[in-house]
Amino acid sequence: MTRIIRRRWKVLLISMASALLLSLIQLSLSAPKYRITALMVENSDPVSAIRSNQATSSFSLLRGPTTSTEVDQFKSLMTSPAFALRLESKHNFLRKIFAKRWDEQNQRWIPRHGVGEAVKSTLAAVLNIPRSETVNYYDLSNFIDGSITLVRQSESSVFQLSMRSSDPQFAEEFLRIMVIELSEVVRNRIISEKEQYIRFLEQEISRVDITSSRSAIISTLADQYRAVSIARSATTFPLQFIQEPMREAKLVNKSLPLSVLIGILAGFFLGVIFILLTPHKNR
Repeated sequence: MTRIIRRRWKVLLISMASALLLSLIQLSLSAPKYRITALMVENSDPVSAIRSNQATSSFSLLRGPTTSTEVDQFKSLMTSPAFALRLESKHNFLRKIFAKRWDEQNQRWIPRHGVGEAVKSTLAAVLNIPRSETVNYYDLSNFIDGSITLVRQSESSVFQLSMRSSDPQFAEEFLRIMVIELSEVVRNRIISEKEQYIRFLEQEISRVDITSSRSAIISTLADQYRAVSIARSATTFPLQFIQEPMREAKLVNKSLPLSVLIGILAGFFLGVIFILLTPHKNR
């Protein structure tokens, strides 16, 4: 095999040069993609600061599997269809993300079509996955799941959100609004749970006769009232930016050395395959 390749080195050279040229053309024509990152900190539950000065995770107060981590709970909420519906109803992101699917003249979504879409629809029907013939908030949920990366920095309460996009201004806006809405959703859930606890304590007071027990319940009630008040008024609870979404200087899809390497390797392997599969008369 080595002897055959050596005899037809010109074919191999042409293949490598052609693949390298195509790789460089693709690099020059592809839209530049940027990486947008943001850092946010998860502030403690307000009642923990009131009672024991210990930071209690806001996400740990949300209902979920006992084995799930705070990052898992965060991701689950961030990618949920309910959260996507909230984003879409308030900010109309779908028309920006799927602009090619929106018919501006007729103000309607263009129905899905093509072999790929037909296959996806069939798989969705078989797996009993909700899928509409037009773009909807499930597509936004899938977009968040596939486009945004969430990483917790070590064991701290700092999270890094990152997103790749050819439109950095939109990505910065999207990340900023998403974190604001996430914070609002978590805050409302925590307030709702505390208010349920308050109602429970208020009922318990009427059933307890022991003075010491009543005093303990009243003290707890006071803490809960204050915690709800703080949660309602605090603009930095439970999530706060410590670094606003910003674009990194380096492009994520414009690496000349990588494109050259890919072009050369692809050309080499294609050339070898072509040489081995095509007949050649010995001279």
